[in-house]
Amino acid sequence: MDLYHRFKAILDSLPSQQMNEAQTREWILVPTMEQILGYATTEKVPEDTGMAGNRPDYTIMPQTPHTWLLEAKAWSVPLSDQHAIQATTYAYQNGIKWVVLTNGKEWQLYDSHVTGHDVRERLALCATKDDPEAMETMLRALSRESVVSGKVHEEVQARALALRLRSDVQDPSSECIKALRNALRKLPRLEQVTNEQIVDALKRMHAGSSHLPTPTDCVADQDSGQRGVPPAVSTPSGPSAIYLPLTEIGVPTGKSIAAVRLPSGTEVPIKTWCMLWRTVVTTLLETNNVPVPWPETSSGTRWRLNWEPRYSDGRPMRQPLAISDRGRDLYVETHASAAYLVELCVRLCRDVGAEPAAFRVRLAE
Repeated sequence: MDLYHRFKAILDSLPSQQMNEAQTREWILVPTMEQILGYATTEKVPEDTGMAGNRPDYTIMPQTPHTWLLEAKAWSVPLSDQHAIQATTYAYQNGIKWVVLTNGKEWQLYDSHVTGHDVRERLALCATKDDPEAMETMLRALSRESVVSGKVHEEVQARALALRLRSDVQDPSSECIKALRNALRKLPRLEQVTNEQIVDALKRMHAGSSHLPTPTDCVADQDSGQRGVPPAVSTPSGPSAIYLPLTEIGVPTGKSIAAVRLPSGTEVPIKTWCMLWRTVVTTLLETNNVPVPWPETSSGTRWRLNWEPRYSDGRPMRQPLAISDRGRDLYVETHASAAYLVELCVRLCRDVGAEPAAFRVRLAE
């Protein structure tokens, strides 16, 4: 975590977090590029403000095979799809593969060579200042050493692989576990091994060891491929455990979640806000008449629940999660921030006549 700690030291030294775009560039981005990522002053060329067009704020290592772009926003400006479209379009038109969009506290790495109507398909990595592991990966990928040696893609792939494996090894119905079961059943004394036994064995193997990366609120971190809900336990974590109703969580960005207590009183241990959304959907499917497809808004074309991993206009879901509902796969779109996932939980409860406050969340200490 050396890169992250050095990055955090830069943030901790800021005189204020009420920064405009110029201050964000000078106080965060320039020292990060020079002191952490290893670029010389002459290897980062700032935008020519006299030129028209959607030019990036910085071109890194220009006129080399390793050129990448950095687009900066003010600290308080949320990163948007429109920002990403402008940055990736310029990069693509100029034959540049990698482009970074950042407001200093959130960093998004895009691959402009990925084509398609949805700009989010180009998102390769994302990290926030409150996620040390993701931020370490982002900084390592953008370091001069990684860029020059062509290892950016390796960092992107390693992150995606770790997140996918973390998801699959906990899910007895995942294709990964199925393939492992088929291989193990060819071995002596393992002819009858089940998917659930394999998952339990993997959990025991990892107990006490470094956990695999946990997906964050950023849209590029995948929490897909899981079905059902994690094993439930009936007892809380202690008499002092505090459970907040869904309607009273507030703004959860940057906060970690530990468990959700269902209306039945059962506690389900969970680690991500995507898992909360999945658990609420699964619970409501068992006790309420959930409409499928279920749209994000009454007039929108983006479905959050559908029998196929697609929106009403045919575009694929960005981050679908398959849940088995009475023998049929139901796809849940999980691509959203923590705050919006909580909002979706509350909205779905109200749409099916359930009380959202009956779901109570315990935040991680």
